[in-house]
Amino acid sequence: MRHHSIQNKKAPVGCEAEGALAANRTRDESVALEMVELTALMGRLALRLHDTVVEIGYYVKRVVAAEIAAIRAGL
Repeated sequence: MRHHSIQNKKAPVGCEAEGALAANRTRDESVALEMVELTALMGRLALRLHDTVVEIGYYVKRVVAAEIAAIRAGL
């Protein structure tokens, strides 16, 4: 037995079909825009992560250099 709402549903014709197509197109454009925005956000996040990793690398190099200098001074 088919679901009642499916059984009584008519296929869109004429203006209704154009309206349905326009609604689908609008939804597709909205989804595409959200994907572009999400991609841009991911790019900004990746750049910030890269900058943070580079900063940590510089910090580690400074700490290691200071430790090496302290060891050499104690010799």
